[in-house]
This record gives sequence, structure tokens and C-alpha cells, in this order.
Amino acid sequence: MKKLILNLFIFLYVSIAVPFIYADPSSDWHTGVNYFYAQDYEKSVKYIQKAVDSDPKEEWKSFLEFAIATRDATKDFLKFENDKFVLRLHPDDKILNYYAFESLNSAYEILGNALGCFPERKVTVEVYPTPESFNVASSLSKRDMETSGAVGICKFNKIMMLSPRCLAFGFRWMDTFTHEYAHYLVAEKTKNNCPLWLHEGIARYCDTLWRTGSPEKSLYLTPQYKNLLSSNKNKLIPFLKMEPSLVKLDTSEEVSLAFAEVSTAVDRLGMGNIKSILSNLGDGSDIDEAFQKAVGETVNDFEVENSSYIAWAEFEATPGAVLDSTKLKSPDVDELNEFVPLAAANYIKLGDRFLKNGYLPAAVEEYKKAEIAEPNNPVILNKLSKILFSQNQFGEAVKKLKKAIDANPNYAPSYTNLGDLYFYTGRYSDAVPCYEQSNQINPFNPAIHKNLAECYEQLKSEKNAEREYSVVRDIIF
Repeated sequence: MKKLILNLFIFLYVSIAVPFIYADPSSDWHTGVNYFYAQDYEKSVKYIQKAVDSDPKEEWKSFLEFAIATRDATKDFLKFENDKFVLRLHPDDKILNYYAFESLNSAYEILGNALGCFPERKVTVEVYPTPESFNVASSLSKRDMETSGAVGICKFNKIMMLSPRCLAFGFRWMDTFTHEYAHYLVAEKTKNNCPLWLHEGIARYCDTLWRTGSPEKSLYLTPQYKNLLSSNKNKLIPFLKMEPSLVKLDTSEEVSLAFAEVSTAVDRLGMGNIKSILSNLGDGSDIDEAFQKAVGETVNDFEVENSSYIAWAEFEATPGAVLDSTKLKSPDVDELNEFVPLAAANYIKLGDRFLKNGYLPAAVEEYKKAEIAEPNNPVILNKLSKILFSQNQFGEAVKKLKKAIDANPNYAPSYTNLGDLYFYTGRYSDAVPCYEQSNQINPFNPAIHKNLAECYEQLKSEKNAEREYSVVRDIIF
């Protein structure tokens, strides 16, 4: 009996006490990392701290600092969710909740079918309220943001984005959600076995599909991209140079050119072939094998063909169309400096002086000189439109703004001003889509939401009107 009791004591000691005494800190480390990738940062820090206390490896200590910084950056976030996505927002960005799921839910269906991937778990989307917090959580440097205009990233099993509040001119934030969600699907579909150029090409081609509703109707080929491809036929960026990330390219123009190249490549391949290539990559094929199986050629052969296509294609030029700006808000950021070349800017400055002093005909003359120099520049066209409207030339004012929108589809003031023209002339059903487009670029303008609410009231859409009034209250108060 004594021997039995002794053996039982030894068994309990070995099975309970000894593992407790000699617990492997790597278990805490892996548990902490798993919690981080599940976006439970409090528990992540707790377990990684235990691991570091037991075994202060440099790698573990570094990740602990990162986990703590992420926890602190997200501690005040509000949580919104549906059956597919978890959206985490700072209180200052609460209004994004009213619109975000529109693009996310649409992306889930359209991209899921196009790429053949529907995540079984909810996908977390986090929006960071400051450039500093986004830098910390995304691991992107300030240089990466300023050079490449990177405002979103898919990493650490989630989607992260900088708040559009932080940019001087806003950005297509709902497209950015879709862009990063495309990255999420490609990573999952291929088990992280996809080259960067194809990753980015798919994401850029797909990021407008939530708006068009069809994989065959991407809006990627903007006038800006056509201008870039047309003027850089002999300076295309090799696919390999895009590794490991487009944010590492030298200039923002290079980044835009790379996006234009790879999204054109995806368009030429077609979404059916893209889906097959991704399936092959997910089955373990390397990129050349995946290409051979899907389209019967190597990546190098295809890249040569794509470059030849760009070199020979006749892309319609749009003189004066401006590249999108992702400049952070700052007193130093000026619209003229950002969007208007110096020669035309001088005409505008002189026109502004004439207008300020009441010399309207002279102002118009200077603005028209600027328009001749930059016929599709949105800043110039918007100034001319306002003067035309003040002279009761409604039709001509509308034409100028529609021209600005066609040439510069991501410049918010054109949509706002066109919406205002329709609103103040009682054309409420025409004003609504203009304001909605503006909202997709700069959602923090309370005047837009106030006018939208009144439009919806006039159109007997009470639910939408109440939403817009709620947004106004959230922004102001």
C-alpha cells in the first residue's frame, strides 16, 4: 500500500509539478503570437511577456515591444461586425462604420467568386487614427508612406488602413478596403505562395470591382495610368524589381507606374486564368509551373509580351490629368503646388488676385490661359466652373466639372462642387451620386452629409436621411 501511494505521489509530481517547474517558454511565446494574429493584443502581450521573462531572446523582446505598441494604439478602438468582417475604429473615425460594410460585403461576394476564395472566419479590418499609430501597427516606415503613398496594408492576418482624415485630399478609402481584401484572399488561396507583382496586380485590378459589380469591369485604367504607360514605354519597371514591395521603389511616380503595369498584366491574363494560376500556386506549384499549367508559357515570356503590348498600345493621352496625392495633412500642403505645374499656377494666382479685387473678366481670362496650358487639370476646371455658375451659365459649369471628373476620377472637390450645383438647383436625384462619390474620398466633410440628408428627404428616403443626419452629429460633436 505504501509503495502504491509512493508511486502515485511520484506520478503526480512528474505530471504536474515537474512540467510547472520546467515549463517551456516557447509554449508561451507561440500562444502569445497566436493571440496577436487573432487580434487579442492584451493576451498576446501577457503570454509573450511570460516567455521573455523566462528566456529574453532578442527576437521575442522585439516582438513584445511591437505587441505592446499595437495594443496601446488600438486600446480605444470601437468594434463593429457582421457575419463576415470585424471592423475596429477609433472613436474619431466612427462614421466610417456607416459605409464600410457596403464595400466590404460587395468585395466578399465579387472577389470571392472571381478568385475562388471565401474565408471561413471573420476578417478583421482596423483603421488607424494617426500616421504614427499606422506606422507602428503596420510596420511601414514614414519613408514608405511618403514615397509610395501606402495608406493600407494586409499583414498579420488582418487588414490595416490609415484614416482618410489624415490625408490632405482624402483617398478612395472604400477601394483601399477592397484592395487589401484582395491581398488577403490571394495570400489565403495560395498559402502565401504568390510573387509580389501578381499580388499587387490582382489587388489593383480588383479594388474597384465592388463599385462595378463585375470582375470584367475594373476601373483600374484611369487617365493617369494611361498617361504613365504612354510616356514610360521604354522605362517600364521589371517585375523582379518590384520585390519585396512596391513601397521600396524610389519615387511615387515609379510606384504608380508599377501599379499600371501589373494591373494591365492582370487584365490581359483575364480573371479566369488568374483564378487557375492562384489554384496552382495553392497546390504548391512555383510561379512558372503555375503559369505553364494555366496559360502555357513562363512568367518571363509573359512579361516580355506584356511590355511589348504596352510599348505598341496607343493609350489616349489626357493632358493636365493629375496623379492622385496621398500627402498627409499639413499646413505646408497646398493644392496649387500639389496639382498644378508652375506655369499654369502663375496664371491661377494672378486670376485669384483679379477675382479677389472684383475684376471678374480679367480673372476669367487668366483662368482660361491656365486651361489652355493644362486642359484637364481639376483645380483649373473647378475654378472656371464656379465663375460660370455665378454668371448663371449652369450648363457650361456642369460641363467643366464633368470634364474634371472624367480626367481625374479620384479628385473629391469636383464631385462635391457638381453635387452642389445640382443641389442648389433642386436636382436632388442628380446630386446624390455626386455626394456619394465625394464621400468615398473624403467622408469627413459635414456639409456633404447635411446636403445628402436633405436630398434623401426630398426623395422620400427617410432611412438614408436619418443616417446622414447621424453622421453630421458624429462629425460635429
